[in-house]
Amino acid sequence: METVPATPNLLKECSLKEGQFIIKEHLQIIGLKDALALGDVAYFEKGYWPSNAQVAIQQGKAAAKVVMAVRAGEKSKKFQVFYFGEIVSLVVGDDTIKILGFPVSGNFVFLIRRLIYMAKIQRLLLVSLEPRVWFLGN
Repeated sequence: METVPATPNLLKECSLKEGQFIIKEHLQIIGLKDALALGDVAYFEKGYWPSNAQVAIQQGKAAAKVVMAVRAGEKSKKFQVFYFGEIVSLVVGDDTIKILGFPVSGNFVFLIRRLIYMAKIQRLLLVSLEPRVWFLGN
């Protein structure tokens, strides 16, 4: 599932395609010197990058490295997407996951999804309140 970009045409110096900034391999907007575009507002003409959170998170980390390289006067690395996989929930307790191209489904995948989500929770308070939901269901 892809999201719809919401980019107003405020910058006349750069090119937009379907409401997205056209960018180079280094996430830099074509037509603007020191500007980057990430996630839904970025369009890469030389290849396909899905407009989803997995790619946006990777772009955010890469953008930080681009900024640090530019500030240090070094050349930045080209951005490359690494596809980790997808998790699809159709029914509670019966999920499907595709890990590096291999599909797996069932209750075990449901538990894996819950554990991954719990690992990403930042606040200790939320982690302590949520285990009952992870194992008892919704």
